[in-house]
Amino acid sequence: MRELLPLYVDQRDERYGEVRDLGRRLGMVRDCDVEIELLDEFALRVPRAASLLAERRHCTMQARENHLRQVIKKLPDGTDEFTSAFPIPAAHALNDHLWSAGWRERLRSRLADRRRRALDALRYATSVYFPNRLHGARVAIKKLRYSAEVAHETGPMTDPQNALRHLRRTQDLLGDIHDRQLLRDFVTTREDSRDADAAAMLLPCVEYEIAWRHRRFLSRRDDLIEACGALRVEGPPVRRIAASAAGIGVATALLAIAQGRH
Repeated sequence: MRELLPLYVDQRDERYGEVRDLGRRLGMVRDCDVEIELLDEFALRVPRAASLLAERRHCTMQARENHLRQVIKKLPDGTDEFTSAFPIPAAHALNDHLWSAGWRERLRSRLADRRRRALDALRYATSVYFPNRLHGARVAIKKLRYSAEVAHETGPMTDPQNALRHLRRTQDLLGDIHDRQLLRDFVTTREDSRDADAAAMLLPCVEYEIAWRHRRFLSRRDDLIEACGALRVEGPPVRRIAASAAGIGVATALLAIAQGRH
């Protein structure tokens, strides 16, 4: 839904900003969930660092609760109120209403821009490990993947080299590296504290996993660059987008979270 709205005729609609904000906040909740899972994994593998990881886990749980509260505050109390706040036309009306003002051109432009940014970021991520460069590549790949999935599902995009599969796998891999880099940053701040022994035992494990995943990324990078370069948005025919289903899916997910307040 967040990717469909920029193709809408009137992007000044305030609901566009509301959906973007909800998506960002839900992403923060998801990031906390991933970090908690990673902390639990390392606590089992390095038992002597369990107390250090438990401290970090406690802070992450608090951050998660704060982000989740912000999400719930943004949501209405009932399904009817939510669906009326984010009305989406039925699928059969899309060609006449939602996508009537050059949506294909906007999608083509959006995909081309994100493809260029992703290729630049991939080339900038050299064989020497730079965390910020890899994180930038991950963000660029994620945005390209979202636009490419919309273009592929609606018909205009061809994917002769199965770039979408490569994008998903690389995004996951770079996400794993980023999660472990955040953990490494935390551990290095505790090397001179009372937790120095635990940090000394944990740090080599985290650094090994980062290095191993970085080598996997480098082994895939050239193939990914080639596949991304082949992504193209062609002309008609265009399949109709089941936007009503997309809207219902988003509403269902968000309302499920909202139920936690009751």
